Amino acid sequence: MLLFRLKALIRHYNNIGQYFHDHRLKAAFTFQDMYLGLSPFEAPALFSLLQYSELANGVWFPMGGMSRVIEALVDIAGRWGVHFLYNAPVARIDVDGRQVNGVTLVDGRQLPAD
Repeated sequence: MLLFRLKALIRHYNNIGQYFHDHRLKAAFTFQDMYLGLSPFEAPALFSLLQYSELANGVWFPMGGMSRVIEALVDIAGRWGVHFLYNAPVARIDVDGRQVNGVTLVDGRQLPAD
């Protein structure tokens, strides 16, 4: 099986050690594991795909910063009739069995779910 042949399931830091001996190079080629909240000492070597992707394809970012992604999503949703309600503390999530029916705000308003 390819995963085993590639040693994709051993620890990432250990796998990188087969190619680099300097601790700085090992750190440089495993720090991306932390993007996902994992330690390079615990993450599977499969995560070396992150480094490959960055080296082969480059790193992309939205012009104007990451907040532009949110702004664009809000803009698109607004064009589809979505209404956002900000600064509205939720008192409870209204549930019937395993289905969410809506939310009740602290001020008593009930907002039904779609």
